[in-house]
Parts: sequence; structure tokens; C-alpha cells
Amino acid sequence: MIRGVARAEPAKRREENEIEFGRIVAFSDGVFSIAITLLVLNLTVNKGLSAADLTSELFDLWDNLLAFALSFAVIGRFWVVHHRFFAEVAAFAAYLWFLLFLDPSRHLVRRATSGAEP
Repeated sequence: MIRGVARAEPAKRREENEIEFGRIVAFSDGVFSIAITLLVLNLTVNKGLSAADLTSELFDLWDNLLAFALSFAVIGRFWVVHHRFFAEVAAFAAYLWFLLFLDPSRHLVRRATSGAEP
């Protein structure tokens, strides 16, 4: 008789699979760095401005700069917590990759602070 339960693979020990575990952490670091880099795309100033004009232009962008700083701090905090979590992981299963792809928190921060309509 076949039951509807999938056969689960045993968890992999971190010590025995350090290269694969390192790839998972490096992938998630890359996702965080891309998210932080994308925040800069909302900050634009005209080229060839004098120092006084640049200062004035930056003061006019105060709301975008504040959104950038807040988003950077939130994503940075997620990254710190993420690394603390992975520092404590002793074993992992193959579906960890799948969970990393589904993590919506990185995308919500960008959407919430970009001024886009939901």
C-alpha cells in the first residue's frame, strides 16, 4: 500500500557539507546585496551641478534619502539576523534552497519604500 507521504531526505550535517552550506549563505548574501543596491536607483540628481546646486538638489530629495536610509537599515537588520541564524544552524535539508527563494521579506521592503502602489 502506497501512502501519500513523500520520503524525506535526512538532514545534512553542516560539518560534513560545509561547501554546500557556504553556497547557501553566499547566495543569500548576494540577494541581500542586490536588494540594497536596488535602493539606490530611486536616488537621482542632475549631472554637472555646482556644489551649492548639488546641496540644494539633495535637500529637495530629503524624502527619498530618508526612505533610502530607512530601507537600508531594515534590510541591514534582516541581514544581521539572517547571519546570526545561519551561525547557529547545525544541520540542513535540501528544501532550504526552496525556502530561500520564497522569502518575501526582502521584496516587501523595497516595494513598501519605493512609493509604488500595491
